[in-house]
Amino acid sequence: MEQFIEKVYHEPYSILGNNCLHKSVEIVRKAKKLGKDANLVICWSIETERILKGLPPVVQPHAYAEVEGERVDVTYNPDTEKILCRNTERTTVLPIRLPKVLSAILGGVQC
Repeated sequence: MEQFIEKVYHEPYSILGNNCLHKSVEIVRKAKKLGKDANLVICWSIETERILKGLPPVVQPHAYAEVEGERVDVTYNPDTEKILCRNTERTTVLPIRLPKVLSAILGGVQC
């Protein structure tokens, strides 16, 4: 699982295609196939590291995976993290685990 997460982490970030939702769904699907406890979590994200760079913080909708109780947030690849914000420096507000009803979005995988 760690190798798969690392692969997804290094995929280039794209707000229209390979964004936080897309990457998190990939990780949850893989974890479920391996029999691991995994959830897709949606929330509001505040990129606080930007304040240290003299930029205004960005508040936006966000998604991440939770595998075996551990948060897995690989939205930005390493190059994008250098420019915008490290994945670990994102503050999340109002996290909500998607209900099982929405499992169809994940191709039948229950959240």
